[in-house]
Amino acid sequence: MGGPGIGNQAIAAGLVDEIVVSIVPVLFGDGLPMFSRLSEPVSLKRLSMVDTGAATHLTYRVIK
Repeated sequence: MGGPGIGNQAIAAGLVDEIVVSIVPVLFGDGLPMFSRLSEPVSLKRLSMVDTGAATHLTYRVIK
């Protein structure tokens, strides 16, 4: 929500505790990368994975 700029700024400021990624089996071929402007790698620990058939939902904790 809000596009990649806001998410990248929040991660860089240390304001993000968890990241939820939903993967839907559709390829668009174009769009905005969500995490392309991070200044350094962000370590994540997977907390959960739920496969609904229509999408796979992954929840990660940001390791600080």
